[in-house]
Amino acid sequence: MSDLYDTKTELQNGIDQVGRETKSLRHDVDNKFTIFTSQVQQILASYKQEVDKPKNTTDLHSEFNELMQNHTKLQHEFETLKSENAIQQQILLTNQNKTIELAKQIVELKGLKNIQQLGDLHGIQQEIKQLHSQTQSLSVNERARSQDFQALYKMTLQTEASVKELNNVTAYLNNKVKDSNITLLSALRKNVTDSLSSLKRTVLHNDEKVAMTACVKRDTTDKPSRHVVKFDDISTSYNIKNISAIRNIGKFEIEIDGLYLISASIFSRDQSNFSIRKNGEMIATGYISSSGSVVATAVVAIDLKWNDEIWVQTEANSFIYSNSRTSCLTLIKVK
Repeated sequence: MSDLYDTKTELQNGIDQVGRETKSLRHDVDNKFTIFTSQVQQILASYKQEVDKPKNTTDLHSEFNELMQNHTKLQHEFETLKSENAIQQQILLTNQNKTIELAKQIVELKGLKNIQQLGDLHGIQQEIKQLHSQTQSLSVNERARSQDFQALYKMTLQTEASVKELNNVTAYLNNKVKDSNITLLSALRKNVTDSLSSLKRTVLHNDEKVAMTACVKRDTTDKPSRHVVKFDDISTSYNIKNISAIRNIGKFEIEIDGLYLISASIFSRDQSNFSIRKNGEMIATGYISSSGSVVATAVVAIDLKWNDEIWVQTEANSFIYSNSRTSCLTLIKVK
């Protein structure tokens, strides 16, 4: 299609060029004929004027010779112009032949175009479809290769990360195994030692006896609510080290785990009440509900652990008697 179009364009340009040259030749011939005619007319007019003038024979002979020379010159120029015209006519004929030939070729090209256009168009369409199909196939393959490459690259990175992580884990585990062997042996020894010590303490605690009885000794007065009673007169103390806390602050700190029986008796007057407390929590209460001097008792059995604190405190304004060991606290480890 491109070659056909280029040939057609070239032929059309040739026809236009021949037309321009023919027009130029015609214009040139017309100009030369016009000039030649004008010159002939001017010579004839001049000759007529000279003929009409009365002249002698010498002048006539001279003018005749001049006229013959001019005639010869004009004849030569006419022959030259005629020769040039013949050449122009030949060129014109040649251009006309070329124009006819070019016109025929254009007609043939148009016919060829009409005949081959559909076939060429169909062929081009088939080629375009084939190229499109090949291009699409190549594009699909390229995308597939790109995706495969990306997937492979991603897998490579993941594999490298996994290998690195595995190396780190392996190194960590190796160090851990080395450390754990030492740590495990130390822990095993410690567990065995602690177990033996705990078992020994349990056996000893089960066999150890703890007992204490302490009473209020000092002169008493009215005590406000939440007053911690100080049992400073200790009559019995077995396996108890911190006796001073009972005397000074009134709190008994457990030194050996076990099951304890606790009894508190308060001799007071009028209506009042008190409580036995473990770490601040009430575990037993004693009440005096009648008027006059009465002894109220509170008893509780409770499991106590090391460092637990036991004390007795008033829950209302109370007057505590100390005579004849009437206000006392007794604590016994029974198991």
